[in-house]
Amino acid sequence: MADLRDIVQGMNHNVANGSYLEIKPTAPDKWSIQNIKASGSIELWEHNASGSFKFAGPTTAGEPALFSWVDLHVSETQYMRVKNVSGGAIGISYSGVVCEV
Repeated sequence: MADLRDIVQGMNHNVANGSYLEIKPTAPDKWSIQNIKASGSIELWEHNASGSFKFAGPTTAGEPALFSWVDLHVSETQYMRVKNVSGGAIGISYSGVVCEV
């Protein structure tokens, strides 16, 4: 279990085209994701027990993607999936803070 306000990050995950990077803490932690970066085109999806829905993207093809200071809250049951829609493998990174333990 993390401490409140600890930094959380996933740096340069290699994600194949059409695949997802899940941004998902383990219970009981909850995170506030503030930055998402990718070296290619992505979509942002919210996922929970009811299913998934796309809420952002796709970003501009052929250009790096940056979502900065977005303040997206995620937990073990309500989390984000970042989908690579670039046509090839790309790197995806995220950072944020623990907002509840």
